[in-house]
Amino acid sequence: MYETQKEADARKAQVEAEKFAQLQEAEAKGLLQKAEAMKQMQDAAITEMVVNVLPEIAKNVAAPLTNVDSITMYSEGNSAKMVGDVMNTMSQVTEGMGIDIKELITATLTGRAIAENTEEQA
Repeated sequence: MYETQKEADARKAQVEAEKFAQLQEAEAKGLLQKAEAMKQMQDAAITEMVVNVLPEIAKNVAAPLTNVDSITMYSEGNSAKMVGDVMNTMSQVTEGMGIDIKELITATLTGRAIAENTEEQA
């Protein structure tokens, strides 16, 4: 009878250990899901902030052009080049702030986290 009680106690301890392990695994999965949701919200918040300041960045980048009386262009494509230069300057400014606008927008539109893209490129 002592051995039967001992076996029952051992089984009970094993079942409790398995139950505890399953609970821990479920909690870990829940934490991972919560972390992923927070990361996606953070990426969306960063994108929103950048999009909100883009007009101000563009205004400041283009501000020196307001001091020009006239611009004479002698061949086709120069206006597109000028706009391209302004856009490149904007990209350089935002990259200097540590923000890759193209990557940020692409990640937001595709639903990928920015960190995933950074890890893939490394």
